Amino acid sequence: AYGLAGWARLLIFFLPSFISSLADPYSTQQTLGPPLTSDRMSSPISLPPIVCPQSFSEIGFVAIDEPFLSPSFVEDLRHGLERLIRGDYDRTEGKRGGGLPDKPCRVIKAPMPGGTNAQGREMTEPLGFSGNHANVRTLQVVNCWKASSVFERLVLSPELGEYVSRLTGWSSVRVIQDQSWLKPPSAGELAFHRDRGYFMFQKSAGNRACAVDAAEASYKNGLRVVTVWIALDDMDGELGPIEYVKGSHRWGRDGLELGKYEGTEAGTNSKFFNNDDYRYMARRAAAHEHVDAEFVVMDGVLSGGGTVHDGDTWHGSGANRSRTRCRRGVGIHYIRGEVDWDVGAAVHSKLWKPYVEAAAAAGDARVVDSFHFPIVFRRGKCPSI
Repeated sequence: AYGLAGWARLLIFFLPSFISSLADPYSTQQTLGPPLTSDRMSSPISLPPIVCPQSFSEIGFVAIDEPFLSPSFVEDLRHGLERLIRGDYDRTEGKRGGGLPDKPCRVIKAPMPGGTNAQGREMTEPLGFSGNHANVRTLQVVNCWKASSVFERLVLSPELGEYVSRLTGWSSVRVIQDQSWLKPPSAGELAFHRDRGYFMFQKSAGNRACAVDAAEASYKNGLRVVTVWIALDDMDGELGPIEYVKGSHRWGRDGLELGKYEGTEAGTNSKFFNNDDYRYMARRAAAHEHVDAEFVVMDGVLSGGGTVHDGDTWHGSGANRSRTRCRRGVGIHYIRGEVDWDVGAAVHSKLWKPYVEAAAAAGDARVVDSFHFPIVFRRGKCPSI
């Protein structure tokens, strides 16, 4: 019925997208909701709609249980982690933010996983696990995206940036840092803490800043941090999934100070790993607020799914009690685009001081550069929140 001319027009219309899907190793037709970006078919990231943003504001976190990363992309991220922990980096200086992780882990000398022995067992276990269950350490890599192209695709994705924007109402979204927490079998707990105390920024002064809504104004320096946590393994109770304290993002916030618990300001914790009681700090904070801590364990989150939490929400994770399975996850920390350095605090931080000094050498120590801290999503104007 179409005739030769009609079929030719259809071929011209569909052929470019068909060729593009063949060229893109992360192409997937599975979606979990309406597209958040126009280039959905060629993306390995497919986020569901935000059903109830009010619940995020009320309890301080939200789960995305079903996978929003394609299976092939998850596998590439796992492979990327194996390369990173062996000091094998595929991004170079000169590219946006490229170079080394800000904090690499102890280099693993074991060969990459792959191949099996006569008994069918993988010759090298993921994360370099030796099979010895004594004194197993959790591995941490900070800013994987600076050294790994596959993590660059994840961390700087406009899809995640837009999701955070819709959840928070921010007109622009800036990546501050990513962190990978990697627990081989029998690795210990991660102590409860809050994220925001580690990020020494403040709302931009003058005309560069959008108006901050009343809820965000209650945060110290008008700064709110949001973290997207992504599971790279199916999470059950045995693996030690991320845990939250419901409603704890509202604790100890009076616009000036977050509060101090046992000498630890803002919920930061200097002893992250292998604590005798990893929930201790959260219970102390709850006692300070005269409330009972309601712990929520996020088991059931599938590989490629995750959670989003407020930077003031208390969270941690239990030990990996599995004897055979790894527990891998990635956290990405975001703030609104219109921020300055809190220079007085940042110059005392081993992590942030070099960036502040570089900004000062360029003319203004307050300026946060978008080369190392990219804005990944921006709307045309400040939203009405």
